[in-house]
Amino acid sequence: MATAADEPTAQQSERAREATTRPGAPTELGNPELRLLRKPPGQPLALSYARQTYRLQQEGEHLLLSPADARRRRALTAAPFPFEGRVHLLTAWSPRGEAGTVREFQRLHAQLHAGLDERGAILGEATAVASDGSWFEPQVIAASLTDDAAVGLASEQGQAAAIAWEGGEVTVLPTGLRKEVVRKSFPVTPHRLPSATCPVRADVDPEGRCVMWGGPWVSASIHAAALWQDHRAVGIQLLGCDSCDGGRREDWGAGGSAVQLASQVLASRYGNATWRPRRVMS
Repeated sequence: MATAADEPTAQQSERAREATTRPGAPTELGNPELRLLRKPPGQPLALSYARQTYRLQQEGEHLLLSPADARRRRALTAAPFPFEGRVHLLTAWSPRGEAGTVREFQRLHAQLHAGLDERGAILGEATAVASDGSWFEPQVIAASLTDDAAVGLASEQGQAAAIAWEGGEVTVLPTGLRKEVVRKSFPVTPHRLPSATCPVRADVDPEGRCVMWGGPWVSASIHAAALWQDHRAVGIQLLGCDSCDGGRREDWGAGGSAVQLASQVLASRYGNATWRPRRVMS
């Protein structure tokens, strides 16, 4: 495990700023009303399934599964398909495209995990990541399911699709919840990662940390920092981060932290991050 230095060089700092990803943001961060409006995602739903990457850990190795044409992966070492036979990836995150908090989604995911565990179908966990790094979506890797059974389970969870993975191909299996999501297969390539690299960097740097978006200056920058903190925390929780020792060390940004005054709605493939209006006691 390579833990990055607390003080980056000028070159490391510049690269970190360029590589650090951001969550999808609300309409206008500096406006108290507009920042509660959830913007549509930056990518059509069907395309989000086609372009997302997956990260997982199998037998001590960190793996990245990405579309076969992803240029930035060419420097990594290709890995073999890590399972025997076809597997399915299922999630309970963002059911029916609804907005929710990390705690709400975690509870739903735990229920899905428990149900599959009772069937002895779990092979492991993976995380789907937006092609621009703007959201994370945990997946249970399930074995011994037919495509129809996987679609049925995904439908029960309010999902637009289940994912089938076999060899160098993933297939989107639509549930019918969203008509724009259709059955389609895509070539993919598994690669070995050097470690649990920073989950909120678009590159693969085993010693690189991220840089906070926003900072302690004006309302917009403070709210940006609050969004980014949760984005980073979710990424570290799902994927780990060796370079900052699992979040125990600071990022390479301005330092400090923003106080959350309301429950944050996570960015997802269905919409950008925002906050829920605070309830006023009568």
